[in-house]
Amino acid sequence: MFLDELPPELILRILTYTPLQGIRSFDLTSNFCHSIVISNESVIYLAAAVLHGFTRPPLNQQALSALLAELISQPDALGWLDDVTNWKEFCKRNLLREYAWRGLQPKDKESQQISLRIINPHGRTLRAVHRFKVDEMERTVICSGERGGLAVASIDGGEILWQLSLAYVLPYAHVEFDQGFLTFTRRGGIEIWRRSSDCFDPNTYLPCNPAPAQLTASPYPAPRFPPTFPPIYDDDSTTRARRTSFPSLPQRGVYLPFAIAMAPVSTQASRFVYPDLLTASTFGWKAFIWNVPTSKLIETVDITPPSSQNLAVGVVEAINYVELNRDYVFVCWSSGLMVYHRQGQIRHQNSPSNNLYFPIYMGSLRERDPGRSLICGAPCPIYTVELPIYQKPAGVALKYSWSDHGMKCKSSLGSSTGIPPSGMSSQQFTSLQMAPT
Repeated sequence: MFLDELPPELILRILTYTPLQGIRSFDLTSNFCHSIVISNESVIYLAAAVLHGFTRPPLNQQALSALLAELISQPDALGWLDDVTNWKEFCKRNLLREYAWRGLQPKDKESQQISLRIINPHGRTLRAVHRFKVDEMERTVICSGERGGLAVASIDGGEILWQLSLAYVLPYAHVEFDQGFLTFTRRGGIEIWRRSSDCFDPNTYLPCNPAPAQLTASPYPAPRFPPTFPPIYDDDSTTRARRTSFPSLPQRGVYLPFAIAMAPVSTQASRFVYPDLLTASTFGWKAFIWNVPTSKLIETVDITPPSSQNLAVGVVEAINYVELNRDYVFVCWSSGLMVYHRQGQIRHQNSPSNNLYFPIYMGSLRERDPGRSLICGAPCPIYTVELPIYQKPAGVALKYSWSDHGMKCKSSLGSSTGIPPSGMSSQQFTSLQMAPT
């Protein structure tokens, strides 16, 4: 039987289970095959997008009509879906990105240009960077420097859009970014700045009270932010930059001062997970949590370090890293990981009554990862450690990697029973990153 003797409905059904490479080959086979693909292009390439995992299956016909528009409207730092109007082009862009990550990008001029935007970001912009964050909404990268200063660079163009001076931002400043808020360390506290596009949007507007030092350091004139929209420029909104002519705000990549979170004592580590900002201190063993949108201190958590009998001889406790979610505060001490209950949270029936402690000693390592990472130019073996949280019946273990240089710890929670105890779900512990600050 010849191919053109098959019912078109059957051919179309087969094509909905065919990967993109097969669809391309089928399209080039004959004029008949080409006409089948052209006549049913949307259906065929939507099925291919689902088959390759580029999108989820539409729930119904109504959802189908809005699915592509929803996908291309999502924030994308590199502009992969710019100008996409159909499912065929959507599949092509995603396939090129997949090839780029595998180092298999095609050699034609158009594909090479798209791939290079990931493989070779603008090196001159990212020189001497200590820490960076990506704003996918505005397609910018936010960098703090080894010698101080902070800069926001365009991903697609490479130019500096906004920056704070080396004299104002400390060397090796710890930078965090989430939901349009930028935070970085300063002497005695944490600076909070906000994306200017959000400051001037009535749907995301928030009143704030920036510190005088922030107003002076701001390259752009900062307005007053009263309780109700809009921001106001008047004689009270005085800054050093107000005497200079600047483009009107908002501007892409420009941030305006929002507040400074000043802890009662000096802190050694911080973490920002919107809307909460966590800082921790060895002075009095306290962790402080601010609500960033209101810039108010909302919680103080006791973080007593591990018991002395659990410490190795001569070890001085220091805070290496902190993390938090809505129920717990996590602190990685020199000798172990502690999990503390946040105040005001309802403890579930199976939730531990006391704070949890996981001692970390090199002698307790059980399994070595064959992969090696480089730290300060030297190879560093990475080990995997399993530390139990519950013995029975939950069978839950905390797994994370620990280098013999003590530089990084990465954890995730798993359960041998498949059902973590209530109040300690795997989602709450996933992707806990630990590194010295």
